[in-house]
Amino acid sequence: MNQYKVVPASDVGTLHPDAPPPGLLLGYIEFVSGGKAPVVHRVEGPKGLYGWMVSAQGNPEALPGRMYGFLSAQGSPALDLDTLYKDLRREFGGTWRVHLPPMDVGPVYESSYRGKLGRYESHSTFLMKGTSETDFWGCLKRVGRQGVEKARKAGVVVKEGFSGAQGMHFLSLNVHKSSRVKAPAMSREELSRLQSVFGDGLELHVGFHGGRPVSAVLSLLVGSYGLLIDNSSHEDAWESNPNNLVVWEAIAALARKGARMVDMGFSTPEQKGAARFKVHMGGTQAMCYTVGAR
Repeated sequence: MNQYKVVPASDVGTLHPDAPPPGLLLGYIEFVSGGKAPVVHRVEGPKGLYGWMVSAQGNPEALPGRMYGFLSAQGSPALDLDTLYKDLRREFGGTWRVHLPPMDVGPVYESSYRGKLGRYESHSTFLMKGTSETDFWGCLKRVGRQGVEKARKAGVVVKEGFSGAQGMHFLSLNVHKSSRVKAPAMSREELSRLQSVFGDGLELHVGFHGGRPVSAVLSLLVGSYGLLIDNSSHEDAWESNPNNLVVWEAIAALARKGARMVDMGFSTPEQKGAARFKVHMGGTQAMCYTVGAR
């Protein structure tokens, strides 16, 4: 049995060097909570400190699927996911769901009950590591680099910046994408709230073809950790491969600003096309786990 104690967010300590920094996760919780502070639980077991479990206020789950709900302490012992599952049911009334970072950037996970980890596998994230723009370019597969060059030859032009016009282009493309994939679109209020939480760390790249905005990437840098938050586009422009160029320009900008890790985001097993694109653009696939108590 693990122990759970509510602590201030400032108590979150040293993490694995490749893990998302606390400022990124806690800021994201503030965003999804509408400006409210996160709830942080210190998680300890017989073998020591595992880390911190975090939740958005007003949300019975640890966090939406877009972001981790658990920060592991650097050098933490292996976390037994079956024990965590039982703890969630007992401690939190069977309402919590915790998204854990992949083994590559977090603790080692074990499953004593039936000895199976597969029951907790939920989605993948795609990570890039480097120390320079050249390093990140080297991560791209040949098909990804070819897509970047094809877009340039087709006349796609990328503009970087967070002006009002850039924001409107992104929101318009996001609405178009959301109608295609049948998912909620980001609102103007949500985009403004992201800006208020993360300030200059937030950036937009918009690709234009024939003077028309056809692709956009919203990205974020916290410390040396870069995150591609969203990529939206018009499918009638895909023949020119604008997504390849805009995603690359966003990655390159993060690298120039000091990113050493770029998180390309989660994909579920059903999102095979998105997963292939992220691999082509340099992402290394890493399995993530979700422990729910429903």
